[in-house]
Amino acid sequence: MKRLILLLVGLALLGLPFVGVVYERLAGEQARRRLKPPGRMVNAGGRQMHLIEAGQQHAQLTVVLLSGAGGFCPEWRLIQQQVAQFARVVTYDRAGYGWSDWGDGPRTPGKIVKELHALLKAADLPEPYVLVGHSLGGLYALAFADRYGAQTAGVVLVDASHPQMHLRPEINLRGELRELWQARLKALIGYQRLTAGPPGGHLAQLPPELLTAHRALHPRSVQTMFHEVNATWAEPLSFDLGDTPLIVLTRTPTKSALSPVWQDLQQDLTTYSADSRQIIAEQAKHELHLDAPELVIEAIRRLVRPGTGAGGNGLPA
Repeated sequence: MKRLILLLVGLALLGLPFVGVVYERLAGEQARRRLKPPGRMVNAGGRQMHLIEAGQQHAQLTVVLLSGAGGFCPEWRLIQQQVAQFARVVTYDRAGYGWSDWGDGPRTPGKIVKELHALLKAADLPEPYVLVGHSLGGLYALAFADRYGAQTAGVVLVDASHPQMHLRPEINLRGELRELWQARLKALIGYQRLTAGPPGGHLAQLPPELLTAHRALHPRSVQTMFHEVNATWAEPLSFDLGDTPLIVLTRTPTKSALSPVWQDLQQDLTTYSADSRQIIAEQAKHELHLDAPELVIEAIRRLVRPGTGAGGNGLPA
């Protein structure tokens, strides 16, 4: 009898992860159906993608805001509201984030920018595009401008990831992937959904309905984030923007050992375009678009103005 009880307990423990996976999948999909998206859903290549639009409907170009890994597109709401006063501006949930459908295949930069291009066309958003990318979203902005150069009017990098940062020994990408894998496992079996508290930091300033949505949708974002980071540097990356205007916004330097490496990589990003400029923010951390939104807004304004490049007045030196 004792052996039978132990066997049953063992089988129950072995089955818990499977139950957790089923619970998480069902809970995540139920949350997406229950929570009303703040934007509209667009069918792009057979996949439903969530897009938030604002600004001038008859504008001659479109500003596209790209979140970093694990990002939540409503986090751009302040910048989007301000940019909407002088341009048409959109932000969206990449496949596997927020209200958008899951993505398929390896989440490489090439695949992600093809999906973004298909979304912009399906949503009938006018080109050319000004791409504004934070962190990993900045790398995707570079990939988009490299692939669709004729449709790109400019790029703003917001403390962006560098295409070759994984080659720097000071940056422990392998350790980051290990932590992401552990977080993904917790999200996959429903542990994160059951134990997560309310979002902190700048996200705590979101309206109550968006805070609720973030908490409910974030576990699937963690899973997608792992697949994105894991696939991004799996193959060599090389981008050439020609003379497409490029503004590189960089966090404030600190006394940390990694800061000089990051600053060096940020300066190197300016070499991707013949028309580029770097601006180092004052009192801003990696979430520069949340710490210094006015700097991002002015950089966008500079590129939206017809006939101008990355240089000129209107931005700090």
